[in-house]
Amino acid sequence: MRRGLLLAGGVLIAAAAWLYWPSSTPIDASEPDAGELAALTQRGEYVFQIAGCRGCHTEKDGALLAGGRTLETPYGRFSPPNITPDPATGIGSWRFEDLVRALRYGRSPSGRAYLPAFPYPSYAAMQLDDMRALYAYLRTVPAVVRKSGPVASAWNLRGGVAARAWQRLFYRPSPTPVADGGDDATGRGRYLATALGHCAECHTPRDRFGARIETLAYSGTEDGPDGDPVPNITSNREHGIGKWRTGALRDFFATGMKPDGDFASGAMVQVIDNTTQYLTPKDTGALIAWLRSLPAIPLDQVESTQ
Repeated sequence: MRRGLLLAGGVLIAAAAWLYWPSSTPIDASEPDAGELAALTQRGEYVFQIAGCRGCHTEKDGALLAGGRTLETPYGRFSPPNITPDPATGIGSWRFEDLVRALRYGRSPSGRAYLPAFPYPSYAAMQLDDMRALYAYLRTVPAVVRKSGPVASAWNLRGGVAARAWQRLFYRPSPTPVADGGDDATGRGRYLATALGHCAECHTPRDRFGARIETLAYSGTEDGPDGDPVPNITSNREHGIGKWRTGALRDFFATGMKPDGDFASGAMVQVIDNTTQYLTPKDTGALIAWLRSLPAIPLDQVESTQ
C-alpha cells in the first residue's frame, strides 16, 4: 500500500510539473513611451478593426469594448470580457508585455491560462509592431466600469487546470509571427486572414477537444458560434467560393451581399460590420488573392468529421 501511495504521489507531482512548468518564452516587449503611443494610435485603430475586437467585446448597444454578448459554442458558454482601460474591471493595469503574453501565449498577467474561445492561437502570429499599435489604440478607448460576465464552459474545460492542460496538449505558439506579406498580395492576405482576422477559428472544423482539424482548414463546420453552420471558403467550386468572381467577393466584404443577392447571416454579419468593410482596397485585394490560393476541399470531408 505504501508503494502504491508513493507511486500515486509521484504521478501527481509529475502531472503538476507538466502542467505548471513555464511554457512561454521571454520576448522583447518594452513598454512604449507616450510619444510612441500617440504616433501609433491611427495604425492601432486599423489593427483593432481587422482583428475583430469590437465584434466580440462589445455588446449590442453597449459601450465600446466593455464586454460582449454571451457566445454559445459546442464547448460551453463564454462572455467576452471588458477590455477597456478601466484598471479594476478592464485591462487598464496591463503593460504592453501583458498584452503580448495574452495574444501570443494565451495567458493572463498572473499566468492563468485562457481557453481558446479567446482566439490567441491565431493572434499569436501577429507581428509585434501590430501588437504595439493595438496596445496604443486600446489605451485611447473610454474606460468603463463593468465586471465581465460568467464563463460556463463544458465540464471538461472548467478551471485553470483544464485550460493549462489544453494548451500543453494542443497549443504550440509559433516561434516567429507570420510575415505580413508587404507588397506580396497573397502573403499580405494570409497575414490578414490568419493572424489578424483569425478566419480559421470559425471556418475550420474542430475535434472533440476543441482543437482545429488543420487538414480541413477553412472547409466549414456545422458547429459554429451560437450553433450556426459556417460555410466552406476554400476554392472548391461546388461547396466553397471557387465560382465567386472578384467583384462579388469585394461586394461581400463591403456589404455582405452574396452573388445570388442574399446577404450574410449569423456571426459573419458582425465580421462585415466591424471588420471587412474597413479593409483598404489594397488589403481587400490581398485577402481575395489569399482565398484564391486555398486548396479546394469538398464539403463531404467536413460532414465526415461531425
